[in-house]
Amino acid sequence: SGFGQLLYQSPECSRQLAETEQSEYGLLLKLHRLKPDDAAARKRLIDVIADNTEYALHELPLGVLYGHNGASIGECAELLGELDFLKTLLREEGRRDLDEWLAEARRHIAAYQHYLATRKSGDTFEHYLQTERAMPVAILRHTDEAFPGWVECELTDAAGKCHRFNEKAPVVSTLDLTPSAAYPRSGFIACRPVATWTDDNGRQITRVDTVRPWGVESTTGETQFTVTSETLVPLLR
Repeated sequence: SGFGQLLYQSPECSRQLAETEQSEYGLLLKLHRLKPDDAAARKRLIDVIADNTEYALHELPLGVLYGHNGASIGECAELLGELDFLKTLLREEGRRDLDEWLAEARRHIAAYQHYLATRKSGDTFEHYLQTERAMPVAILRHTDEAFPGWVECELTDAAGKCHRFNEKAPVVSTLDLTPSAAYPRSGFIACRPVATWTDDNGRQITRVDTVRPWGVESTTGETQFTVTSETLVPLLR
């Protein structure tokens, strides 16, 4: 980290490096590629990526930053890629202490990316977060270790009918779901309320659509489901 600060103070030295190496992060990336077993460099790289991510998220719910400006769709993809790399580095260190933080950071960045792609004139990210909801599901089992891991989930709707989903693990849980984890466990699927009414039993029922925000569908291709309104929670809490 000290060498990185020296570079900032020495433009002449900095100009002798490739553009991607003119920062502490860039230098650490190159060092990690050259010496992947350097534990000190790996630990510092973990700290730098985590700090950069914290900075990117520090203005929530207003938005996600990239540098001093709001992130673009492409820059959100870059930030998500850095989180994947960070998870790999943490696994190399045998660490799982940041798993929940990683999952929450990924959800915020992915949500902001989707907001940018679908927003209408005048919409704000804060309003987007207030509009989107999540419905509880039971995560039954791990189905595939292909990145980022896939799980089978079950939703019981307001009429008692069961619906199955095969979905990416980070989409339905902030936990690091592995084949050896204990199942079933609690999860949630993001959705958007479509209509609300009171049924004959006095229950408030909401029809939700899982196409938004993350394009989820059941194993039979369904994307709209009726659930009791009280079970819905804010997408990002």
